[in-house]
Amino acid sequence: MRYAMRLLAFGVAASLLFVPRPVAAQSTTSTAAFWGVDAGPNGNAFYLGAVRALNGDFGRDGFLLRGLGVYGSYEYQATIGDIHGKYSLYDAMLGYQLLRPGFRIAGYVGAEYQEHRLTPFDPENRVVGAETGFKVAGDITLGHSQPLFLILAGSYSTAFETYWSRLRIGYKVGQLTLGPEAFRTGNEGSDAWRVGGFAQIKLDKSPFEITVSAGQHTNDKSGIFANKDGAYASLNLGLSF
Repeated sequence: MRYAMRLLAFGVAASLLFVPRPVAAQSTTSTAAFWGVDAGPNGNAFYLGAVRALNGDFGRDGFLLRGLGVYGSYEYQATIGDIHGKYSLYDAMLGYQLLRPGFRIAGYVGAEYQEHRLTPFDPENRVVGAETGFKVAGDITLGHSQPLFLILAGSYSTAFETYWSRLRIGYKVGQLTLGPEAFRTGNEGSDAWRVGGFAQIKLDKSPFEITVSAGQHTNDKSGIFANKDGAYASLNLGLSF
């Protein structure tokens, strides 16, 4: 279950990086909305969120306001049999970004609510029920607005001690961006690695951005998803206006 948490935190990620990056928006835009789906060997996640530049321009330093919602399902094998889980996550965060030539950094603080439901109930799983916790998140972009760039981002929530981190290196070729990505995510119930690649396209004069990614998902053997390694894939849609 813990991994499901991480799926949602990661798969979403959303929050900061998985899909749209406000930094990728045009300088005249003030809002970036994003939604998508993530599928892994032990669960699926669906998410929807938005980030707004409170000064009305993503191209300048200033405060950011972000909201995120995630819903997902997962399954794993326990000593009492097959367990089916469903979860939801919501966060609200206030952030600030600094933009310099070839460099961007942003940080957020806020609150996160998570709820996990298990069928049947698994007494050995600590990630069950509802928790509200303090959350921090941030991302750093090197090579901002350049053909070759690097993004390092992550978050941590005290709700079930959920965390995620991602490294992505991209190269822009016209309207297409390609590159490798790596993730580390987890919570009180499990931990996992993801290694793969991504492709992103944004058409000229269009506010829409499409990102797809895929690769290998590997669970730590001490977690509840120890025998659930396999492929992952995601589809993300972003809209800047």
